[in-house]
Amino acid sequence: MITGFKKSQGFTLVELMIVVVIIGILAAIAYPSYKQYTVKAKRSDAYGALNNATSEQEKFYSQNLRYATSMEALNALNGLVSTTRTSTDGHYTITTSTTTQTYTLTATAIGAQAAADTSCPTITINSAGQRSPKSCW
Repeated sequence: MITGFKKSQGFTLVELMIVVVIIGILAAIAYPSYKQYTVKAKRSDAYGALNNATSEQEKFYSQNLRYATSMEALNALNGLVSTTRTSTDGHYTITTSTTTQTYTLTATAIGAQAAADTSCPTITINSAGQRSPKSCW
């Protein structure tokens, strides 16, 4: 048996630094993907709000033979007294542009979502069911 050699106990500083570098590289790749995913996930807040407003416009039309010309009129269907509407989670404001026979609903990103979602700051749907921009739906 050879004496004078000690068995290695633990990691060297170089090995530890290699692990730190690898974790840093993985984090640098994963974080932008995560941010992009959260932006798209928050976009579903706009889809839900637009779909609710669409069904309310159709309900208003069935009762009045015309579309609601303001968000205040749509909000009144739900017993709300408000001239504006935000999405459920508060990431978008919803507006309507209406003639008596057509409407266009628009969801506009606000706050942190507006800063993060530069590719789809506004999402629209109209009375014919046309959605734009296509890449955002």
